[in-house]
Amino acid sequence: MRHALAATAAVLLAAACGTAKVGPKPIVDDEVKETVKGDEIVREYDLDHSGRADVKKFFKKLPDPSDPKKTIEVLQRKELDLNRDGKTDMWVWYADDGETAVKQALDLDFDGKVDVVDYFEKGVIVKKDVFHAFSDKPDEWKYYEKGKLARVERDVRHKGQVDYWEYWEGDHIDRIGEDTDGDGQVDKWTKVKAAE
Repeated sequence: MRHALAATAAVLLAAACGTAKVGPKPIVDDEVKETVKGDEIVREYDLDHSGRADVKKFFKKLPDPSDPKKTIEVLQRKELDLNRDGKTDMWVWYADDGETAVKQALDLDFDGKVDVVDYFEKGVIVKKDVFHAFSDKPDEWKYYEKGKLARVERDVRHKGQVDYWEYWEGDHIDRIGEDTDGDGQVDKWTKVKAAE
């Protein structure tokens, strides 16, 4: 399902960026609706011609660095309806350049609740919050170094604190730490042998 979701997201993101053409007729309509509130501009796109927006782009008017007397529109975030049920399933926030994603949230099972939040630095993933316990708070945190998984922390007992740690070396788990008495500290380490 995650591969299908990623493919759908990629198609919607690509389509929302421009107008794709097949022969003389465009697949994507121009902006369905534009709303301006102060220095924020919201553009809604109807990609499947259903009469409701599949993608919303939020822009902010900022001073033009090359001419302070002018303003430019900078993309702040996008909201996408991936399964086309009229509800947002994916949110993407951008850096001040309007191009580099700094955070994205996904509702993977389309139940109206966020399941995963990814954080990026300079376009590379650094952290992932995962929501397993059907709550508004994550119970698993994945940390990345240079885009590769380095550490996983979990609240296995759902007590509001980390009680399980995985440390990764390369593409495999190196060691696992467990808090067996609930004090928030590792009580037991297990070394994991790499598969040969």
